[in-house]
Amino acid sequence: MTHLKRWWIEKYRRSPQSDEFKSYTLFTLMVEFFEDYYSDNPAKIRELELPSLSTGDPMIDKWEREIAAGITPDLMEDVSTEDAEKLLKWSRIAYQKKMSGEINLVDGFGDNVSSEEEIHRETF
Repeated sequence: MTHLKRWWIEKYRRSPQSDEFKSYTLFTLMVEFFEDYYSDNPAKIRELELPSLSTGDPMIDKWEREIAAGITPDLMEDVSTEDAEKLLKWSRIAYQKKMSGEINLVDGFGDNVSSEEEIHRETF
């Protein structure tokens, strides 16, 4: 644990005798350390031999493989043109309402932009 302890002390510039350090478990120290490590070294995560997980959905699994390979997946590739247009229209309306303060993110995003009827009434 000495390396983790040293990492924590250097990161936070706090004493290992502090209440904050004492509140950490070995698990939380390790999680935080590896979050920092892989954030600073994103290519290293590809070197890990992680088990391949399958969601059972071929498209989601394809996107997961693309993300693992460093490719940004096209999340609209499995959406019909009509549905993609509706989604983009909804997204624009939701963004406009968010920027104008009409959507309260505390209560849940999209609560005020849920009906298709409202989307069709809106004009751009």
